[in-house]
Amino acid sequence: VVSVLFCGIFQAHYTYNNLSKDSRKRTKHLFELLNFLSENFIFSYIGVSMFTFPKHRFDTGFIIAGFICATFSRAANIYPLSFLVNLG
Repeated sequence: VVSVLFCGIFQAHYTYNNLSKDSRKRTKHLFELLNFLSENFIFSYIGVSMFTFPKHRFDTGFIIAGFICATFSRAANIYPLSFLVNLG
């Protein structure tokens, strides 16, 4: 698995630099399309699967704690990194 990953990374760098400008543009648009389709599929699948669990129940405290943790962790990452980026 690791060898396939590194093989793909090195070949992508080599191949992308040897493509014509038109091919680079088309390749970029193709991968943007695949990204869009994959993201929509995953979003739809998660939305549909929410109604397929037979004994599904919502825990309001857990949901609120999740939102608080996500907000705190985003702030803990974004503000210090933004400060460091703005220093240079």
